[in-house]
This record gives sequence, C-alpha cells and structure tokens, in this order.
Amino acid sequence: MKPVSCNVIRDLFPSYVDNLTSEDSNQLIEEHVARCPDCARILNDLRGEAFGETLPDDKDKKEIDFLKKNKKRNRRIAIYCITGAIACLILVFALRIFLEGMERLSPSNYQVEILSVEDGVLHFKAVGKDGRTFLQKIEVEKHSKMFDRDGRLLIRPQTVLYLPFHAEAKEFAQELSDPDGVKEIWFGMTLLWADGKNISSRTSDVYLTRHLYVGNASMNGKLAGALRARELLGPYENKLETAAEPYGWTFLLQNGMSENERFIKEASMDSIAYVAIALVQNLDHVSFEYTVDGRAMQKTITVKDADEYFGKAVKDCFEHPADLEDLLSKLGLVP
Repeated sequence: MKPVSCNVIRDLFPSYVDNLTSEDSNQLIEEHVARCPDCARILNDLRGEAFGETLPDDKDKKEIDFLKKNKKRNRRIAIYCITGAIACLILVFALRIFLEGMERLSPSNYQVEILSVEDGVLHFKAVGKDGRTFLQKIEVEKHSKMFDRDGRLLIRPQTVLYLPFHAEAKEFAQELSDPDGVKEIWFGMTLLWADGKNISSRTSDVYLTRHLYVGNASMNGKLAGALRARELLGPYENKLETAAEPYGWTFLLQNGMSENERFIKEASMDSIAYVAIALVQNLDHVSFEYTVDGRAMQKTITVKDADEYFGKAVKDCFEHPADLEDLLSKLGLVP
C-alpha cells in the first residue's frame, strides 16, 4: 500500500488533537509519527507539549502556525454554520406562527361571532379566546374524508399569533359553488350550522352521540354523559331491553329522593328520555326506577310521549340537527 504523505497526516492533526478522528485515522496518524520525527515535533507542539530541549525550526513553526490557523478557521466556519441554521429555523418558525399561521380545528380555541349563508355566500367571523391569536384566513373544504355524505362543508381556520399590525378580527366571505346543496357546516368535529340554522355547541356535542342501537352500551354512556345524566340524577345502573321489540333503556337510580326533590328530578328524567329516544334510532321507551321518601316509583316515557311533547316526530332529530336544536331549546338545555 502506498505510504501516506506528511501533508495528508498533518492536515488531520487539528481533528486528531480534538479527538474528532476515527479509530482507523488515529492508528494511521500514530504509526506515521512513530517513524517521522518532523511530524512528531509538529504534533507535540500543536498539543502544547515540550519536545526535549530543541525548539522547532522556522519551517516547523510555519507549519504549526498554518495548522493552528486552519483549526481556528474550521471552528469559526462550524460556529457560523450552526448559528446560521438556528437563525433560519427561528425565521421559519416566526414566519409560520406570525404570518402563515397554523391550523387549529378545535373550536374551543375560538369564539364564533358570525356564521350564516346568504345569497350563496358563507359569512364567518371568529376570534381567539386566549387574546393572543388572530384568525388569518379560512379554507372551506367541500369534500372531506371526515364526512361520508354530500352537503357537508368543513371550515379549516389558519391562526397566527397576534401582532400590532394585524387588523381587527374580520369577517370572511366565501362564495359557495353549490349553496343549495349545503346542508351542514362543520368546524373540525363541531357542527356550527345545519338546514339554515345556527347550531349551539351543546347541541353539536349531543348530536355526535347519536347511534342506531340501544344495545351499544358504549354509545349509550356517551349520550348520557353529554346529557349530564349522573350530574342530574345521581349514580345509577343501566338495564337494557334488547331481546325483542319494543326496545327499552331503564335507569336504576341508586340514591333515593325526597318529595321536595321529586319535581326537579322527574323533569330531568323527561329531558333525558326525550333526547335519548330522539338520538337512539331503535329506542322505543326509557324508564326510570327510583324511590321517593322510601316508596318505590317507576316512570316510563315512550316515543309517543316524546312526539306529543315536541309537537312533531322526535325521531327526525336523528337526521336533522336543526330539529335537535329546537328540542333542546324547548327543554331549556340551550339558550
């Protein structure tokens, strides 16, 4: 194998001194300096070590000075590169959060102030709840993987951190290509508008718990949670009647109530039953078993009872969230 020249070995000295070379390079350097006194003197002086009583000659000094300068230059270049990379990252991040914006689909970040569809144009205005964010732009997506049917639009907001030069919160106007075909407008997983009517966040939360079968205990629990059943009625157990039609759902209340509490508790039972019947497609009746001053009581609400209260078919709420908004409004569950 052709021997490595002194110049190549000396070019490696700065990295070798800083322990930046590989094991193979270390071995190559050490074998070379073991048989080359000139390179050994330069390496020792570069390390700051004394080499006997003999001072390096002018040629060696020039070589050492060159290597030291080269080492310092390489360090400066490395520092400049790292500093430049960090500055670029900071600049990109600043542009993104202050100018371009980031998508934040959670409506909990915003207060929607305007939402309407008039003359084929969507009007939308929202402000950040934290006081530090600004709605930069919106995108309206007609076809989304989130939805499995036509007529649903998805608003995707881009939010930036607030700067003094940002204008006041503005209203966005988006022309719709097929306004007559728009049935629902969503903001992430929150329904904002349906069948020409604004939908409250409470109605949206409840609507998302609708399901086909009362035998789906998990979805029953989500629906009861959205209706705050345990908060209103106290602890209870569920009993489902799914062996044969008509299908039912019974709440077995664990805590008794006094006669004075009865009116409020039974009003809550009515509300829970009406909405459950509306949003569980095959549910025919909801029952409650409880005690009043030690007396066993039972209350049952059927589809017919719910229809009479609502004034129309309560099951329509399953497909039409605007009807659910009307039902919850009548029950006093939304403003």
